[in-house]
Amino acid sequence: MHTLRKSVKFVLFYIFNSIQTFFPRVSKRDLDIIKNTRLFPGIENEYKIKTFTGVSLIKHPEDTLIFLEGEQGDALYIIKKGSVRVFTYDQHNKKIPLARLNAGAYFGEQAILGQTTKTRNANIEAITDVTLIKINKKFTDRFFYNALVKRHITEKGLTQALKMLSLSADFYNDLESIIPNLDEISILNLSKDKLIFNAGDEPDNVYIILQGQVKLQILNKKTNSYSSLLLHKGQIFGELGVLNGKPRSATAITNSDVRLLLIGKDKFNKYLSKNKNLQNVLAKLRQIYQIPMVGVVEQYINDVKNMGQAITNIYKMDDGRSIISSHFLNQDLFMMHTANHAPKAHYTYAIGNNKIEIGVTDYRIISLIVHGCYENLPAICHCILSNEFVDSTVLTNFESTGRLITHTENDEIICECMSVTRSELQKLIDQDITNLDTLSRETGACTACRGCLPKILQMIGNNYWLSASIKKIESHNNYINSYLITPKDKINLPKPGQYILIQAKVNDNWIERPYTISDVYPSGELCITIKKRKNGLFTQWLFENSQKENDIYVTQPQGIFTLNQSTESLCFAGGIGITPFIMFARALAKSPEPKSIHIHYTVTNSDDLIYKDEFNALSKILSVSLITYRITQTSGSLTKDIIVNEIKSFNSPDIYICGPEGYVLFIKNILQKMNYDPTKIHAEAFVYAGIA
Repeated sequence: MHTLRKSVKFVLFYIFNSIQTFFPRVSKRDLDIIKNTRLFPGIENEYKIKTFTGVSLIKHPEDTLIFLEGEQGDALYIIKKGSVRVFTYDQHNKKIPLARLNAGAYFGEQAILGQTTKTRNANIEAITDVTLIKINKKFTDRFFYNALVKRHITEKGLTQALKMLSLSADFYNDLESIIPNLDEISILNLSKDKLIFNAGDEPDNVYIILQGQVKLQILNKKTNSYSSLLLHKGQIFGELGVLNGKPRSATAITNSDVRLLLIGKDKFNKYLSKNKNLQNVLAKLRQIYQIPMVGVVEQYINDVKNMGQAITNIYKMDDGRSIISSHFLNQDLFMMHTANHAPKAHYTYAIGNNKIEIGVTDYRIISLIVHGCYENLPAICHCILSNEFVDSTVLTNFESTGRLITHTENDEIICECMSVTRSELQKLIDQDITNLDTLSRETGACTACRGCLPKILQMIGNNYWLSASIKKIESHNNYINSYLITPKDKINLPKPGQYILIQAKVNDNWIERPYTISDVYPSGELCITIKKRKNGLFTQWLFENSQKENDIYVTQPQGIFTLNQSTESLCFAGGIGITPFIMFARALAKSPEPKSIHIHYTVTNSDDLIYKDEFNALSKILSVSLITYRITQTSGSLTKDIIVNEIKSFNSPDIYICGPEGYVLFIKNILQKMNYDPTKIHAEAFVYAGIA
């Protein structure tokens, strides 16, 4: 009986809708409902018209889809009777309810704003039997040019987009509440094959894909050819240029009709500072960028069965192979394998919590599993992607050293951050290009963490490593230690704010890292203060060996992030970025006529504070309010108003900023908007080196 009633209802609704298609009729009550939406100013003048072109009634039974996300839209709907549900799907294809709309509400208006693409941005289904007033685009065009109406609809679309993202993935959580100012975001609708930005453009926005697919074209400088990275709904791009403050490194083109959310760089940096999950995603993406990009690559954020969420790349190779890599978001695990191929032999290297296993068939590596961190990851990925032959000696050596040294050893990666090889640099050096700045400009080497600087200087004939030893002298908390560096040769007296590069042999691999000098002793010994990184190969080794003195190599002090003692100084420190500023304060305390200085020190919780007692003591010596402590867990994040007020309390001070990338860029962007003198802005961002 129930099935019969349902069938009869479908027939009656079909007849009703068919009549409305050919003989649309709307009543005075329908006109009042349209008027009450406030979408159609001036509709009173239309009351004289009994039949409206483009306006009709339509009925849908309960539990039926009215339209699907991504469909072309040419009409909006007002609910005359009944209720509908607005919903979307997350990246796991799970249904996410967004809203329930009842009589008098409207939907479908976003697709008919007169933009390039007219696709639906959500799914609509009938919760009950519904009667809808359908208004075609040719009717709405007369009204939607009204500025107030258009602004109202646009803001509604932005709010809905933020809500959809917040609900669709953990790493967009709280997006809706953190970005309440809609003036700093926008939605861009583009048809297929439209340019979004060019390589070399200055970064201004970060983009999130709401619908469709975007293609990033990336130039491989070694082969002078382009690779393509295809991104899908829910993915973010354009963030690297914003975070690094450097021109775009890729060209972005739409690969279908797309709908993009644009977030201004200032707003994005503020949002990023409050979202640990998104910070984790971007850190994983930075690691993925170090893996060679060849052929056509499709990228997804997906759930791997029984293993968790991962960023997955599918490489389509010219020889017909498909290679899949997965970088897991919530665990230290990376996997890469050639599809439809099973390894015949396995080779394993393990040390501590790190374990690397490669699978080999016919002397070619076809799979890789990394538990923990591994600095030679790009090299092994290159072997898999290039299908390179490796002999038994190389494989045996891997099991004992963890290094994969093939016949292309001269192509070892010198700059892990930018994946620049020795041969790439050597080719330029052979052309008598031996200037460091020129080499960096041509290859990108030494433009991020600078850990590769010593190797590059060695290649151009400048070998300046000094033998030294390192030992722990103080634990500030469970994850921040200070270490004493004792050079065995004479070392130059550093300026406040300079750093040294340290080279150490970790797990049979030589690793270089830069660290700011936090103290200098009359004997010539130096102190550095280091925060332990969860995945940091060097810091893990250093903390595990803190009970003994270890042999290392160091460089002479270097860097231009130094104190100008002739002017007033305002310093912003984020986390471990406080290390250069303790040197600033000590230097001024010894000065006969010290200039004013103030340090704004931001940490997540009180356990992160270091040097607090010494800063308080130095405040008394300098007779100034030397430092302000901001603990974000209790006082909230640093804001634009706080920064501006700090600057106003000084007379055109030199401003120093040191801390994580997002923190540094957030403050720099505020200063740029203030048109602050760029010669008075000094910034040092902490960028982690390599895959570790």
